[in-house]
Amino acid sequence: MRDLLDAENERYEEEKKQRDEQIQLEKKQLALQEAIKNLEQAQIDLETAKNERPLYTLKGGVWAWRPDEEAIKNAQEAVEDAEQAKEDAENDLKEYEEDLKHEPFPGKRTRKYPKNRNESLIFCGML
Repeated sequence: MRDLLDAENERYEEEKKQRDEQIQLEKKQLALQEAIKNLEQAQIDLETAKNERPLYTLKGGVWAWRPDEEAIKNAQEAVEDAEQAKEDAENDLKEYEEDLKHEPFPGKRTRKYPKNRNESLIFCGML
């Protein structure tokens, strides 16, 4: 009886570990998607700042609408920050995926992780 409980506990712990790893992987994938979205928004904001002419100034005896150089500078910095965040998220995801590939499962074969909800349910034995 004790052996059956130990085997069941071991199976449960392995399933829990795999679910936790899957959740962590999905969080890292989501972080990358959010970083990409933030980069795209920063690029849109930069183009908007470049195209807007919010300042009416006198230069060389002529009044004209001019771009806000400070806004353009800030938008460019935001793009650079977003690019770095995207690169960091990509590297974090790649490192985690590599760790999963090389993680030993003593006495167990390595399983591929499910890619969608239905595969996850099948993987967990719920379907």
